Amino acid sequence: MTVSPGIANAWPHESRLWQTALYACAVLLGGFLLVEAPAVVALFGYVAEFLAACAAALLRLAGYDIVRNGTELRDNLTGNAVAVTSACDGNGLLVSAAGAITWLKARSSALRPLALFAVEVTGAILAFNLVRILVLFLSIGAPRVMFLLHLYVAPLLSTVLIAGFALSARMLRPEDLVRSPVLWFAVALAGAAVWYQIDDLVTCAVAVPLSNALLWFIPGDLTRAITCAEPAAMVVTSAALSPHPAAALTAAFHPADFTLATPLIAASLVFRRRTTAIVRGAVISLLLFSLAMTAGAITASHDEAMAAGASMLVTDEFIRPYHPPPLFLLALLKAIQNVLVHFNLFILPLFLAGLMRVPATSTTVASAAGSRTRQSGQNRRRARR
Repeated sequence: MTVSPGIANAWPHESRLWQTALYACAVLLGGFLLVEAPAVVALFGYVAEFLAACAAALLRLAGYDIVRNGTELRDNLTGNAVAVTSACDGNGLLVSAAGAITWLKARSSALRPLALFAVEVTGAILAFNLVRILVLFLSIGAPRVMFLLHLYVAPLLSTVLIAGFALSARMLRPEDLVRSPVLWFAVALAGAAVWYQIDDLVTCAVAVPLSNALLWFIPGDLTRAITCAEPAAMVVTSAALSPHPAAALTAAFHPADFTLATPLIAASLVFRRRTTAIVRGAVISLLLFSLAMTAGAITASHDEAMAAGASMLVTDEFIRPYHPPPLFLLALLKAIQNVLVHFNLFILPLFLAGLMRVPATSTTVASAAGSRTRQSGQNRRRARR
């Protein structure tokens, strides 16, 4: 029987999984702080232009009359255009892959040679994002399809891609992580088809109230609440351009962006037999979703206030000047938001799949190991006689 290097016969103790989850968050935080550095921002700007140039060349070969202006691709015939933004330059996927590989250290100490693997991962991510840009451009004439592909299908496939990178780096098989990978993915896919019909409704009913409760406890007077009452969800702030009339600034917001991982979480929990394990996993997920949403609301509020040039905060109790936070604090908050969002999407589903297997597996294997040890000791005593 072949066993992957560095793999124990049982899942590690639960505390080990939590410890490496914290290590993974530290790697994510360091990575997202790094990509905020001016030199790295400039580098990924060139990557975005490179992807735009490749997409333009392929579309021209397919017969489209494409004009490229930096990272924007425009069809001269229809006037349709897409822009290759930071969501498509691959920095988030690269950082997430590093975090997932760090977390899987709890399952295997083996690690492929990093230099060649880094080149492979970078190339695969660039190719994935190039296909993503092409599909987005081709679906631009069908807004509903484009919305579905861009906001839902692409993140789901991204999660599978990152999981594959992490397993390959640690020389693990999918079966070492999830008992039935094909069935897990099928459940996630079926769950996604249902979830994306009701995500706004459920998110606004369950996660948004918890996020608003967190906003109430967090110090700061700018961000007031996330509201889903309007035709489009938004963040209501206390910032205003003038006290008369005192019209509060609002920031566009999409709460369901922070619950994208729900189908993957459901797939990780649906096969658990213990109700307490399912409830615990659901509560952990809901709390992390709400924390990410809270951080997103705060950063959206400051971005909107700074972009509008707001100079004061107006509430029922007071009027006082608005002072934007130092840029390094805002960058740190955005990095924390990115950590939570990417952990929830790329690591949390795998984490819960492993966490829920710990008690039964560890006990069974430990008992078997103890039995083998006692039997071995008895055999040695018989041999000495």
